[in-house]
Amino acid sequence: MMAVAARIRKGLKELKRADGTPYVQLLDAGDTKCLPVTARVNPALNAPYDDIDLQHAIAQEHWYVCGYKMNMKHPITEETHHLFHDADPSTPMFRVVVKANLSMPMADNLVASIKKSFAFLDAHGAGFNSHPHHAHQPHHKAC
Repeated sequence: MMAVAARIRKGLKELKRADGTPYVQLLDAGDTKCLPVTARVNPALNAPYDDIDLQHAIAQEHWYVCGYKMNMKHPITEETHHLFHDADPSTPMFRVVVKANLSMPMADNLVASIKKSFAFLDAHGAGFNSHPHHAHQPHHKAC
């Protein structure tokens, strides 16, 4: 499973926009310390879409990669709490859960699907400017 996660990370690192800007910023501890692949759409892209949009685009490829904000609502008080002490709680991110049944060919297909999803988002980018969650409205729960 660690080798599959490393393969996904490597594939994500190789995804770059035509100008060479990486599509993804990895957030996790890397190939020897972390199983879930945790990342976000690279802020340097200045893209009109975010990780939640990426989640929906990847779903069109029949993959479920969870996109959510770096916060959580307390189930009783509904207060917002930070998931990380060193990140803005409104920052979006996405996470790939690597399980025993995720094979290397499937990992390659996932990375290819993410690449295709970024191409879709780039082609339709202007349409995301008026998307409700870009107006800072709460919209999704963490997975």
